[in-house]
Amino acid sequence: MKRMAIKWTYLLALIAFGVWMFDVFFGANIYLRGEGLVLGQPAVLAAEYNVTVRDVWVKEGDRVAAGQVVVQIASQQIAEARARLSSEAAARAARLADMDVRREVVTATLAAAEHREAVALESKNQLDESYKKGLLPALTRTAAAEQAYRGQKDAEALRAEKRALTDQMKMLTVATEQADLALSDLLDLYDQGKLHAPMTGTVSTVLANRGAVVRAGATLLLKWFPDENSRTKHCRL
Repeated sequence: MKRMAIKWTYLLALIAFGVWMFDVFFGANIYLRGEGLVLGQPAVLAAEYNVTVRDVWVKEGDRVAAGQVVVQIASQQIAEARARLSSEAAARAARLADMDVRREVVTATLAAAEHREAVALESKNQLDESYKKGLLPALTRTAAAEQAYRGQKDAEALRAEKRALTDQMKMLTVATEQADLALSDLLDLYDQGKLHAPMTGTVSTVLANRGAVVRAGATLLLKWFPDENSRTKHCRL
């Protein structure tokens, strides 16, 4: 039994040696062997608006961490949009304050107008009763009716103005909140002109230098490959 084990061990060793020798001398004629760098999907850093590059804080071959500031930019487009939104916000705030003052005046005037309306209506009703009894001339009754009509008309006009002001202020408040949110989103997107690395990796290519003007959507400055996907591999085909 021991001889049999030695015999098979020796035979397997010879076979393995033969395969190794065949691979060394004839393997290249049967399959291809190579080694190289397997690269992952490149990451591209770009701006969503036209920008001018102020500073580039990295160079080719530098390793960067996710979230690291790599480029400082300035954008006339963002500055103009910010100024426009801020100006519109100030105009809306002034208009809202003016409407609030008008509503306060209308509210204060409405109380007096409604009192006048009630008194005029009461007087008209009393004069109608007197007219029916023949105690009042028609001209006096007509004047009382006209006075009651004017009182009611003035009160209704003030009530309508108050409703309109209230509705307009609600719509203007909603518009102001939406505009403030848009301005906040714009400022967050711009982040004072700082562009951050989207992932950890090694800088492969710097596509723009300080002072360059880059269009919106174009590859701005950097293209790099993630470290975890960049490694050397031996391959056989």
